[in-house]
Amino acid sequence: MSALTYDGAVSRLKTAIKKDPQQEKQAACCVDTITAAIETNRLDELVERLWPVVKACTTVSEPRLWQFLEEHPKQNAAWCEWQDAFGGWESFSGLETKFLQLTNQRASAVNCRTDCGLGCPRKVVEHAADDIAAVCPEQEEKPYSLNKRDVLVYTLNRSSFHKSICTGLGITRNENSLDGIPGVFRLGDYTPTAGFNFPVYLTFKNDPDELLESVRNISLLGQDPYALIIPTRKQLTPRTEDLLSRSGSICIVLSEEFSIQGNGSLKALRPGISG
Repeated sequence: MSALTYDGAVSRLKTAIKKDPQQEKQAACCVDTITAAIETNRLDELVERLWPVVKACTTVSEPRLWQFLEEHPKQNAAWCEWQDAFGGWESFSGLETKFLQLTNQRASAVNCRTDCGLGCPRKVVEHAADDIAAVCPEQEEKPYSLNKRDVLVYTLNRSSFHKSICTGLGITRNENSLDGIPGVFRLGDYTPTAGFNFPVYLTFKNDPDELLESVRNISLLGQDPYALIIPTRKQLTPRTEDLLSRSGSICIVLSEEFSIQGNGSLKALRPGISG
């Protein structure tokens, strides 16, 4: 095993720790095993002993998907970032087929895989079609190679994703974006009984103040009460909850309402919208 391969393995393990600190002990065991195998040239044993631990360290939990979508304002990212986040997740292949689509964009920067502590993105430098590098802008770490697909930008296929949400929650789909309220989509209406229609909105805000502002703007539409769907509770503050409550509106959290099946499909944990 070369030093580059070793460094890469250690880097991936450190990335896994960042995603899930609970895996730190397993990751430390991985590093120790790699080191021992290199020192004694027992690489066959390395493969046998390391695989179960690496799998444990790189297993992706469902909440990470909702966090990832929330962290990316337009729900798009370079392919290498999707892979770094979900490449070890057995549901990702199906999820990619169902809910991701290729854009015509190429990434000019990607998240850094190394553990220098600065956390700044790497600049994508394309010397040739088959010679692409992720370069540290601070020159703190050596460049590493990317392949052609790594720099292609993939985004959430909103049509299929929104359709699955509507199907799971019993929403009559009537989708459109809202003028003057960026990043908020009206999915349709929820009709618990005949004659009672509640508008349903979706947003992926990654800032509590932006989420609060969106709720204020939706309320100004005069369609209270309504249902607002968000990916996680991370940006939901008491002020936002109070504003929703005053209008009789409710908040639906995707990470609490859906599970992700092995084939990548969304499965509602309970039928319909509950407030």
